[in-house]
Amino acid sequence: MDEDDIGKDELAGTITFMTKDLVERGEQSFFMWKNIYGSPMGQKDSAAKNLMNNHPSLATHWKGRVLCKIESYSTLKPIAKLADASKASI
Repeated sequence: MDEDDIGKDELAGTITFMTKDLVERGEQSFFMWKNIYGSPMGQKDSAAKNLMNNHPSLATHWKGRVLCKIESYSTLKPIAKLADASKASI
């Protein structure tokens, strides 16, 4: 998400993780650089802009990269969870 002083914050780019690739590594902890892709800078709000920001395979502009720490653990009772990645929780 970008951060706008005026108006609302908007989705600026997306990172995709392939669950299969992470599961195949087995139980471990590792770091991975992931590229962020989205629409070109300064593009007016449009269906094309929203599509590129939501689907990195369609995006035309590299937005940077982020270092992710991935942890996987074996469990008999997996739990699906969502967590807010807001500034307060970082």
